[in-house]
Amino acid sequence: AVVKVNSFETRSLLGSTAKYPKWAEAYKYPPEEKLTKLLNIEINVGRTGVLTPVGNFEPVLLAGTTVSRATLHNKDFIEEKGFCTVVLAGGKTPSSIYRSLSVPPRRDEIDWKKVRLFLDDERFVPFESDQNNFKMISETLISKLPQQPEIVKIDTDNTTAEKSCNKYKEDIKKSMNLKEGELPVFDLVLLGIGKDGFTASIYPGADLPEKNKDICYIVPESERSPYKRITLSSHVLFGAKKIFFIVCDEVKAEIVQKVLEENHTPKEIPVMLYKNVEDRVTFFIGGAAVKNLKKI
Repeated sequence: AVVKVNSFETRSLLGSTAKYPKWAEAYKYPPEEKLTKLLNIEINVGRTGVLTPVGNFEPVLLAGTTVSRATLHNKDFIEEKGFCTVVLAGGKTPSSIYRSLSVPPRRDEIDWKKVRLFLDDERFVPFESDQNNFKMISETLISKLPQQPEIVKIDTDNTTAEKSCNKYKEDIKKSMNLKEGELPVFDLVLLGIGKDGFTASIYPGADLPEKNKDICYIVPESERSPYKRITLSSHVLFGAKKIFFIVCDEVKAEIVQKVLEENHTPKEIPVMLYKNVEDRVTFFIGGAAVKNLKKI
């Protein structure tokens, strides 16, 4: 919206700068947000062969306009500061996204030398293990890139999980040029949602967010997992500039409905931490994972 002075005489008195008139003021309203259903993602091919992912949604009225499609690709972060920091998630659904990014010409749209990749969590297992998240990311994405991004991984070749955790912490500090006690602010964090609402290795019942204010920490073995795990803390994950949750499996339909349509504490369902930073969070929910939602 633009507010202008009506009187031409007053406009003349107020004058203008080299760029804009002093008798007019522009106001930007906060963006309106609506919940809808992601039907599918298609790839549009431009005249020059550039591929752009486009999401098709159930139509929703947004800011006076009916919206049913939206592009899912931008280079804002790289253009803003020369590089982009991205935290990757493990799991089956993210792996399909990594595969789509690894093939040309889509692969060649990104200047990978300006991308810095991190992991949200990792099991303390050897790289050769099928349980190793970095192995999956290497096979589905990194090994297929023509240019190698800067990769800050959780090195499980150390003799103990404690050493791996401390090294990851120091590697993040070095890559992000952090001061002592400063937490990293990543440009983009990709997260999944577990059947009981966990994300990364932050499980129900954890002391959140008061206890773990470090960059990362160790989750001990339990009935849930026979391995120690190293995870970024909730302060770091939910402190990112943008947070994308990606869910497609039908078995996640119940927890998706609880997260988006019910009230729960983060201790019950850790994903509920998104409520504190809703303006920076986007949910990409596809397939039968939406079947229990009532507000779409």
